[in-house]
Amino acid sequence: MLKKCQEEFYNLDNTSLNSKLNNNVDAKEEKETLRKIKIGNINLIADLFMNNFIPIKIIQDCVEFLFKNSDEDKILYLCELTKKTYSKIEAEDNETLDKIYKKLESIL
Repeated sequence: MLKKCQEEFYNLDNTSLNSKLNNNVDAKEEKETLRKIKIGNINLIADLFMNNFIPIKIIQDCVEFLFKNSDEDKILYLCELTKKTYSKIEAEDNETLDKIYKKLESIL
């Protein structure tokens, strides 16, 4: 299950999820459905981390991945991940939080 979650996360840009959707859905609805699926993946990762099923290293890898070629959606995913994991990251690794804040400041 963790491997599948990791594959889905690293395929954020991949349109392979389109095959899971109904082909009759218009582009706007399809994009929103894909966004919900991706947010669901982010929430699962955050929940696994918060319940000590995955280490901080996984969160750090996710943050680095979201920084690369970041677009509006990846920033949204980064914010969602940070929102759900903030308290535990703050307790374990302030350096990761500093990276996130600096990245978000550079965008604004």
